[in-house]
This record gives sequence, C-alpha cells and structure tokens, in this order.
Amino acid sequence: MFRTTIFSVWAVVFLAAAGCADPNGVDDDTNNNKTPVRPLELIPQVSPPVFDLPVPIGFELDEGRSRDHKGAGIRFLDHRYVGHTEKHAVLRFYRRHMETKGWKLMSDQFAQGAGLLSFEKIVAGYTEGCTVRVASAGVWSKVEIIIFCGPRGPMTILDPRK
Repeated sequence: MFRTTIFSVWAVVFLAAAGCADPNGVDDDTNNNKTPVRPLELIPQVSPPVFDLPVPIGFELDEGRSRDHKGAGIRFLDHRYVGHTEKHAVLRFYRRHMETKGWKLMSDQFAQGAGLLSFEKIVAGYTEGCTVRVASAGVWSKVEIIIFCGPRGPMTILDPRK
C-alpha cells in the first residue's frame, strides 16, 4: 500500500511537470508574455584532434572507425565523432565555427534525417574540400558527425626554386 501511494504521488508530480511544458517552444515570463526560447548553442573543444576542424564539447572521436593520412602537404581525413545532443544544434555549430577556421560554406542540405555541409579552403597549391555529415546514431539523442577532408579540383605543383 505504501509503495503504491509513493508511486502515485511521483506519477502525479511527473505528469504535472510534463503538462507545464509548452510544446510551442516558448517560456512564460512574469508578465505572461510569450518569449521564444533561444536555440541550443554548442561550444567548440579547446584542443580538437585536428586544429582547423572544430568539434563540439561532449563529442568523442571514434578511433576504431576513423582514419587520416598526411603526406607531401596533402591530407585525407575521415573522422567520426559521437555525442549526445540535438543534431540541428550540431549543424548550426558547423555553419558558425568552420568559417572561423578559414573554411567557406559551399553547400548546405538536409535530407532523410541527415544534414550535409560542404566547405572549401584554399591551401598552398590546391583547394581542400571538407564535408560534414550529421545524423542521428541511435537512442537518447545520440548524434554522429562524419568529417571527410581531402584535395578538391586541380592541383598546382609548387616549384621550390621560386
């Protein structure tokens, strides 16, 4: 009997709290005015695995599924990061923070539950491309970020004598 009463009290408290949430994404202030809720803003890691590719705090490199190769001034990179947040917040994060690292947004699309951002950066002798794919990766708001970088377009051979 005592357990049933405690369970009933917690159920009422939980349902009352859930009923107070506004599904339209607005909060009530003291004047009963509806004000929009600010979207979730993610913060970049201080020391990401690759210096010019920002990663949100709370995301970890999946080393077993990631790889990169560098040689002769060119890099190929295929990194996968996993974390728990809202995927649209991650897309906003990359739209905002890639530019601070010298990347230019070339295309932005969202289809079938995944976001795909394409960036370019001029590097000595060639243009480097970077594609960022953000998608759900399971339950409990788990999100996977796939970052692929490599040379894009024709390359210029640099003459070291000049």
